[in-house]
Amino acid sequence: TYYRDILGPRMGKEALAQFTAEYEAMAAAKAKGALFTGPPRCPPRSAGPAISHGGARGRLILLTDNSCFSSCLLVTQMFRRLGALHVGQATDANTHYMEVREDRLPSGLSTFSTLQAVAPAAARQIGPFVPDVAYEGAIADTAALEAWVLGLVAKR
Repeated sequence: TYYRDILGPRMGKEALAQFTAEYEAMAAAKAKGALFTGPPRCPPRSAGPAISHGGARGRLILLTDNSCFSSCLLVTQMFRRLGALHVGQATDANTHYMEVREDRLPSGLSTFSTLQAVAPAAARQIGPFVPDVAYEGAIADTAALEAWVLGLVAKR
């Protein structure tokens, strides 16, 4: 409920709608006695880095930017180990301190940031991860980025 009741209103209408929908799906699943909101579908363990789903087969492409931090780093590390093609921008890095909390200052001109989670059993440093193929364009230009990724796929 934290995401729906506290974080959602802070992040805006779209985030609030998303968190509310997810909460309602989880509540409905729980009411039915289900463990998940939908059927978990995982490729067979023998599939390795090539992902097979619904008859399609291909290589996982991992796209990161320099905002990749915390859980994003853990996922990046795992997908790279599984053989994903890492593209985009180099990630950030973190130490045992993994979560950042930001609060906008009353002036609205800046934010106050503090690290709030510590994982003493985690590796001393995770990241930064440099992509196999770097993207030199504007990462916020979605159309150009998608065209670039499709170009990479066509070449391979």
